Amino acid sequence: MWYKMSFFEGSSRVPLMISSPHWNPKAVSTPVSTLVVLPTLCELAGADLGADAAWLDGENLVPLVLGLGGRSAVAMEYAAEGSIGPMASLRDGPWKAICPPPIRHSYSI
Repeated sequence: MWYKMSFFEGSSRVPLMISSPHWNPKAVSTPVSTLVVLPTLCELAGADLGADAAWLDGENLVPLVLGLGGRSAVAMEYAAEGSIGPMASLRDGPWKAICPPPIRHSYSI
């Protein structure tokens, strides 16, 4: 797990903790993305994102925490140190699709 530069479970599973006086403490095991932080905090603060929220990639987690709904698949991307190209992954329930970066060969003629 070289610097966790992969989508193995030990690398991609990072806890997210959000506290609100409106919620009773509990653990939710549904995978989510850090993209959910902004819309969730705006909902908790009472900020209306209205029609201008089309630029947001994340979704509000309040319905998930309250048991009123699910959430869509979780997209992940890695394109930093140690990668030869962007890696992408999509997680939905127990399923995870991983698209590795293209393999680049160097040939001598």
